[in-house]
Amino acid sequence: MPNYSGNLNLAKPIPMEDVADIQVINDNMDKIDAWSTGIDEKTKAATSEIPGIVKYGTEAATALEGHRMAQIQGVEKCGGDVQTPGVKKVGYSYWCTANKDFYVCKVENSLNYIDSAYFDAFSNYSLLGKLQNL
Repeated sequence: MPNYSGNLNLAKPIPMEDVADIQVINDNMDKIDAWSTGIDEKTKAATSEIPGIVKYGTEAATALEGHRMAQIQGVEKCGGDVQTPGVKKVGYSYWCTANKDFYVCKVENSLNYIDSAYFDAFSNYSLLGKLQNL
């Protein structure tokens, strides 16, 4: 008698006990096929509010992988939102939802707001403002 998988309830024959049965194999394939039908349609709308498979890329409605974002910004890592509680690490970039700007942490801290003693703004918009004031 086979064991069964946890998610799709696929038959898992026991080695040295069960004989290969083509019908069992076909039933497993039918279950996989039914499960995978329309999977692209089911995950197209995946957002922070709707669970699903995240699609990575640089086009609209895709996510930019954190490591790639850090490379683009020229920082060690992306640390997330500055408003999220926790330690902010030196060399990590943080997004401030209040100011709509990226900041790099220059002194390790646990702040959930921007203080210029601990963070430097470095997004294109803030740099543009500094250049225009030269």
